[in-house]
Amino acid sequence: MEAEGFCAQVVSDPTAKACVLLSQIDKYEDPQGGMHLLRQCASWSKVIYACRTVPPALFVDPLKAYDDALRDSVATITGAPIPDSSWRIAQLSLKKGGLGLRSPSLHTAAAYLGSIGATADLCQRVDPAFDATDAVGGLGLSDAIQQLQLACLPSAPAQNLRPQDLTMFGNQKQLSTQVDAGVLDALSRDYLLPGAIPRHLALSAIPGAGAWLTAPAVRDDREIDEPLYRICVQRRLRVPMFSGDEACTLCGSPMDRFGDHALVCPCGGDRTVRHNAVRDQVYDELHKGGVAAEREKAGLLPGRLQGDGLLSCAQARRPADIWVAGRDARQPQAVDFAVTSGLRDTQLGTGQGDVASVFEEYEMYKRGYKGTDTQCQQQGLTFTPFIIEAHAGGLSPLARRTLDGFSTEIAAAQRSEPAAVSFMIAQRISCSLQRESARAILRRRPCGRAPALAAAGWDAVLADQVAWQ
Repeated sequence: MEAEGFCAQVVSDPTAKACVLLSQIDKYEDPQGGMHLLRQCASWSKVIYACRTVPPALFVDPLKAYDDALRDSVATITGAPIPDSSWRIAQLSLKKGGLGLRSPSLHTAAAYLGSIGATADLCQRVDPAFDATDAVGGLGLSDAIQQLQLACLPSAPAQNLRPQDLTMFGNQKQLSTQVDAGVLDALSRDYLLPGAIPRHLALSAIPGAGAWLTAPAVRDDREIDEPLYRICVQRRLRVPMFSGDEACTLCGSPMDRFGDHALVCPCGGDRTVRHNAVRDQVYDELHKGGVAAEREKAGLLPGRLQGDGLLSCAQARRPADIWVAGRDARQPQAVDFAVTSGLRDTQLGTGQGDVASVFEEYEMYKRGYKGTDTQCQQQGLTFTPFIIEAHAGGLSPLARRTLDGFSTEIAAAQRSEPAAVSFMIAQRISCSLQRESARAILRRRPCGRAPALAAAGWDAVLADQVAWQ
């Protein structure tokens, strides 16, 4: 009983202090800064030592209380209640489409078993009487293994663990990865969940989709203002933002609960603003890095023949959102930006894992449109479709390679590391995209009602929006 009391004290002190810290972050005025603090230094890290040193069965209640406090902090930063499905999404890593906020109660067994497996040999050298096989149950290995296995897939390696096989436990990261796989599988298989969550998670796991979450609230194009940031986090966690029975205040089409329609709505000019925001972000980076580039350079391709067989200068085509001058032995580059949603009606039937088709199909369309790719080659240009997935913000493989190439040139001029430059530009692109997507949703929030388009007309609808803003 003394050992249990000591263990309870070891756990109670850090969890109580961590809860106090969470309550202070809740008061932080900037939600972007608050989320950064929460992810980096105020969640799992505050109790990880206790989780690695105390058998999980001895402190179920304190960890549950801390879980609840962590969830409340996310709700405060987000500005909305967090449903169970959204809380499970939040616990996934950024690479899996979540916020990277590990649940202590869910991962404590992984932390404890990883620690035991890593220190068993040392423990036996320090104390020859150390009960490595947990024959008397003092280590609580059986309970910890059972708790871990319940959180993992039936096919996970953790299902083969036994108390006497300490060397097979693996490290904490490996075990927690198996727990994450269990959470992701449960979300993907729960077809009762609303909002195309499996597809949403697949899109959110595309490289680059979570870059905005790593960006600090710095006024260098990586900041996202409070109302927009709250919408961004709600979208990431699939928190409903509309009642589901409203009409879009700009086009009159049904508005889904999660605001997905706002990203593809043809009215209001939001898609153009979003496209130009991303284009301008990349252009500004090239300009600051000393790379010769020009926006909307005209006359790159010849115009189409008129009826009399003469070319019209006015019809000369500009296939490049950004034209980049040739350098070394490389041709000039025509970079054409496109932002397309993987949750469009035509994409929903392709399956949750087939997210590559979002880029492949649109890139093929861009290259084939009016023979653009072929004509660029004939004019000595390299045509580069720079495609971004609108729903979550992931970059196509070609876009990532193009960005890395630009970053290498910019880094050489600035005497910086190419990887660091590429990462910062990716953050800025991601923040620009998320800001404009959130703004499109806010513009479509009705002022307590959904305007009747047929009766009021477009002027009344737009006036209503201006008044609301």
